[in-house]
Formats: sequence, C-alpha cells, structure tokens
Amino acid sequence: MSFLKLAETQEVNEEINDFDYEKHIIKKDYINSRLNDYIHGRIPKGYGIKQPLLDNVIVCKINEMVACVGKKGRGKTTIEEILFLMWAMANNLNFVIALQENDEALEKMNLLAYIFGKSAKDVENEDKELFKKGVKWMDEHFIFIDVESFKEALDTTKGIINSGKQVAGLFLDPVNSFDNGWLNTGNVHEDEKKASKKMLKFSKEVCSIFLSQHPTMAGQRQTEDINSYSAEGGNYLNKAHFTWAINRDNGSSVNRISVDNIRNKYTGGGVTHPDSPLLLHWSPFKIDIEHEGQRLDDVVQLIRRRFNPLKEVFTDTNIYEQEKEILTVSPTDAFGTYEEVPF
Repeated sequence: MSFLKLAETQEVNEEINDFDYEKHIIKKDYINSRLNDYIHGRIPKGYGIKQPLLDNVIVCKINEMVACVGKKGRGKTTIEEILFLMWAMANNLNFVIALQENDEALEKMNLLAYIFGKSAKDVENEDKELFKKGVKWMDEHFIFIDVESFKEALDTTKGIINSGKQVAGLFLDPVNSFDNGWLNTGNVHEDEKKASKKMLKFSKEVCSIFLSQHPTMAGQRQTEDINSYSAEGGNYLNKAHFTWAINRDNGSSVNRISVDNIRNKYTGGGVTHPDSPLLLHWSPFKIDIEHEGQRLDDVVQLIRRRFNPLKEVFTDTNIYEQEKEILTVSPTDAFGTYEEVPF
C-alpha cells in the first residue's frame, strides 16, 4: 500500500473512532416506557371542547405540527382563530399569533364578537365591564407578535415561554408570506426543507405549530374542493403530523372541513371521508357545526356558558339541553372505513 493510501486510511479510521455513536442511540428504557404509555392509554390526548361532533374530527394537538390549506378568501384565518378561541375557552390555553396578511386589531375585534355573541362595539356601549373582561381575557390568552421570518417567530415564542408563559401553540398565517430566517439560497425547495425541519423539531420540543397555507395557483383556480396535497410547496405538509383543508363556495357561509392525514391517532381527531366533511356554518357572531346528520348550534356560546372563562353570572339554565342531545359516536360510525393516503 502506498504511503498516501495508508495516510488516507488512517485518517478515515481516526474519524470513525472519534465519532460518538452512543449518543445517537435512543435508550430502550425510554422507548419501552413510551410503549407502555401507548398500550395503557396514558399518552396525552389533544385538547377538545367536550363536544364529540368537533372533537371526533379535530382537536388541539400537543407538541405536533398541524398544517391547514385553504384558498384565498375562504375564511381560513378566521376559522383557525375560532378553533383557537374555543380551545382556549374550554381549556385555559394560550396561543401566539403571527399574522402577515391580516390586521391584529381587526382579528381581535372579530374574535370578541364570537365571545360575546354580538358586535364588540355594541357590547362596549351596553356593558363596559363585560367588554373589559373580554379584552382582558384575550390579552391573557392571545399574544400577537410582529415578525418577518419563521426563525423570529420561533425565537420570540421560545422567549415568551422562557418568561414563564405557557403556550399551547404558535400560529403562522400564512407560511407563504414569511421569510425563512435560516437559509436564503434562492432555491425555494432547499430553503423550505430547512425551515420545515426546524419547525418540526420546535413543535416536538417546545410547543405545537399551526401552519396555514395557500394552495398552488392551479389549486386556487380549480372549482372542485382542494385538499392538503394542493398546498404550495409541500415540505411543510410532508413534515406535519396533522393535515386538513378548508373549502367554501363563493357567496356561501358554509365551510367544509376535511382532515386528510393523522400521523398519531392516539392523540385524537379523525380523518374524514371525502364525501362527508365537517360543515361549519358561520356568521359574524356565531358558529354552528354539522356532521353526519348531527348539528350543534352556536358552539362558542355553549362553551362560554359551560366553562365560563369570563367569570360571569348566568341566569338561564337551559343552555345545556342542546348538549345532551349530541351523541358520542365511534370513529368507525363517524368516518366509515375510508383509508387515508399516507405521506
């Protein structure tokens, strides 16, 4: 063997010997402990609103990356924020919101209208104390941040958590309008791949990330419903644990919510059949939910009275009658035997 070849071989062997392979091996005790938790149902479920009609389809996932796709102007931002609102009211959760295309004050006013069940302006005129309670509650549970990149959003959220604030999720709306913050090579695919890996790691170690995406231009133009696979890019959808889509016809107030893929079914939610999406009827002050022949009206007000986040005194006692009529159904009954397409 030549001297040069021998030197190269020695250098390779030294690199191998210097590599600490043991630190990359996941301890079997940790895996077996998690295995035992899965078997005995001790894995934490996602947060719901205690209404099977919604909880059987979509819940607030814990330490997961959730990706939603919707055409521009179909209510994507509003619906996602209403979900955050309901999860926060029912479970005392906090969310960090990073908006690129919507005004934070206007979004806050819209969410207050759902909390009150009427115009925030009317409540401010009629009951200033109630209005102050609503604003204070939102201040505590919704933290709006001004950032330009994914990295800034993640670093800011981590700083908020390190300051002592518990955060259930970071909402990035829409991902197409944020800078990367880590790479700017000009190669969109490579930059997105880097960002999606960073965000996946963050969601697993720090808090959940909720992404909203526009579809491709072809998806935006198509008349039929889009799904998760219509998302612009694809790296974020490929990394996400839970993917879903929002569709609505022009001029309609009914949104069709379809869950396309769930990596971890143990944490809740359910894939919907293509012909049977969850229907969300919306107006400026109320939300009704319908699925598989069952309907739940004015859901936010039901949550407001059941969990009483504003610490109000209610005199009406018939508010739970509608809840009692809603039956709990199994995933098979609700969604059939439709096999979802894995990533």
